[in-house]
Amino acid sequence: MPQLVARPGFLEQLEAVAEETGATFHELVLMDEKAAVLRRFAERARTVAGALQVEQDEVAALYDRLTAYIARRPRAVVVPAIEGRADETYRALLAHV
Repeated sequence: MPQLVARPGFLEQLEAVAEETGATFHELVLMDEKAAVLRRFAERARTVAGALQVEQDEVAALYDRLTAYIARRPRAVVVPAIEGRADETYRALLAHV
């Protein structure tokens, strides 16, 4: 499921379905440092037509909630997603699947 799934109940359902069907469950989180995420969201809002317009404090709160959620998910693997390093990020992601 290639998206943010920070709803605990749903994530556990996905894990259960994977187990029931014999599939491998990977919990990977692409993440950059908070300041970079805030800057990237702001830049995207200014330059991409139709981009979601979100206040910086909302993005910061989401980042904090995600960080706290990851701390409760012992099998979650954080993959650094550094701006301008898409190929490196992709290779790091593939190393965990």
